[in-house]
Amino acid sequence: MAISTTTPLAENHPAQNKVSYPHLIPAAVVLLILVGAVILFDHDASSLEDQYVHAFAPLLLPQSVAGTVIQLAAFHQADLLPVYGSSEMLNEVTPYRAYNFFATYPTGFDVFDIAKSADTSLDIAQDLAAIGPELRGKKVIISFTPTMFNAAEVGKDAYAGNYSRMHANALAFSLDLNMTLKQRIAERMLDYPDTLTNDPLLMFALQNLAANTFPSQIIYYLTLPLGQLNTLIIRLQDHYEVWSYLQDHPKLTPAVKRQPQKIDWGAQTAAAEVQQKANANNNPYGIQNDTWIQKYNQVFKVNKSASGDQHYITNMEASKEWGDLGLVLEILSQLGAKPLIMSRPINGTLFTASGISPQAQQVYYDKLQALVNGYHMSLVDFHQYTNDRYFSIDQGSHTSRKGWVIVDHALDTFYHADIH
Repeated sequence: MAISTTTPLAENHPAQNKVSYPHLIPAAVVLLILVGAVILFDHDASSLEDQYVHAFAPLLLPQSVAGTVIQLAAFHQADLLPVYGSSEMLNEVTPYRAYNFFATYPTGFDVFDIAKSADTSLDIAQDLAAIGPELRGKKVIISFTPTMFNAAEVGKDAYAGNYSRMHANALAFSLDLNMTLKQRIAERMLDYPDTLTNDPLLMFALQNLAANTFPSQIIYYLTLPLGQLNTLIIRLQDHYEVWSYLQDHPKLTPAVKRQPQKIDWGAQTAAAEVQQKANANNNPYGIQNDTWIQKYNQVFKVNKSASGDQHYITNMEASKEWGDLGLVLEILSQLGAKPLIMSRPINGTLFTASGISPQAQQVYYDKLQALVNGYHMSLVDFHQYTNDRYFSIDQGSHTSRKGWVIVDHALDTFYHADIH
């Protein structure tokens, strides 16, 4: 019988059956190094931002509103009071504006303005969601004017102009907000599809959130890891922008000027009113002189009493901004923040002259109070100044010199209040 010389079958040699992946070990090492580098960069960058955030406060940097890391640094500081708002925080250039008034920490704190002209509640909702758990137990101001509710829908340009890809992704892929709330916000964000065209993953996630079906929820959860990775990458870019700014401004120092002083609020208000009257004396409505000449003198008409009530109330009741403000309040509630909701008063002098009665104006205050009370949050609406000619400088309820002192007093009171 011939003896076979062929190689024995592989199954007779288990050692030869063993699969080896020698390349996985160096790949894992590289991955661990990369993860470690990201964690280290994030930690060091955050420490740098915490160090310089007091110096950033008066600069009103674009990155302070478009990004997240500087806002997070502001929430880390006990002597900074973050304020989310719109043009009412920015328009009037005066020493009484909170941004200037508290710049030297006279009563122990400064405001940190996170305000953008024409900002909307939907934008602010995304800003807050990006802060996430850092909001827990922290004081924060949400500021706006009554005119925000004058139209059924805010303009697409207003929303898009303040849209932040960082904040939108942080909200959509948040693990800190419940599914129901994210679904509601997703529906609203999809009303502005132009802001999502360059972010297909975000749009896909929002569409599945808004669909609110079992299969769509499964698909959404499958996008979460990639979405959170994408958010992390944007956050690292945010860190880099801040680091780059510091490299370009080597003379910027973390130290800020602090001048503690006791403020006589009554005297400050009286002095500001004298100044305001001197600068609003060419018209009977308390409008700033230059504003009256440029915007009102040739076009403003006194209308019959209550002639504009129905139109005003109909538009206000239909405003989607109420629902969006509700989203802001829900986010604040779920994240455990301690907010003060701050509305400027209606400019009653101008509203009444234009045909909107005090009774119609009261509808706004009642609706706002009912919404905020539903969340058991603090509200200041300055309604007692509705007919004070020298609180606002225009029909948009932008704040005068006198008005700013009153707002500053409210900010100071809230900051020093013991809120549980």
